[in-house]
Amino acid sequence: MSTADVVTFLDRLDNERELSHRLMSVPPSTANVIRLANELGYHFTAEEFRAGVLHRNSPADELSDAEIDTMHVAGSAGTEAWKAYLYRTLFAGKS
Repeated sequence: MSTADVVTFLDRLDNERELSHRLMSVPPSTANVIRLANELGYHFTAEEFRAGVLHRNSPADELSDAEIDTMHVAGSAGTEAWKAYLYRTLFAGKS
């Protein structure tokens, strides 16, 4: 229903390793993120998802494609990997 739900969902991803692995087991897409969130009782639109991710991460936290690739490969477990997944989801196909 709101950006607050997005932030709460992201906090849960930070704290629940199994959940982050579940998220990363599906192809990166906003629809897949929203589907998983809905299954867990979180409800937000694609626009709210994007706003929530951007709200939670300051501009200083934005990463280059190379940094995202490094995080995804080197950080296959834990917070860095799912954050790379979300950046891929949000910014796929954007230059």
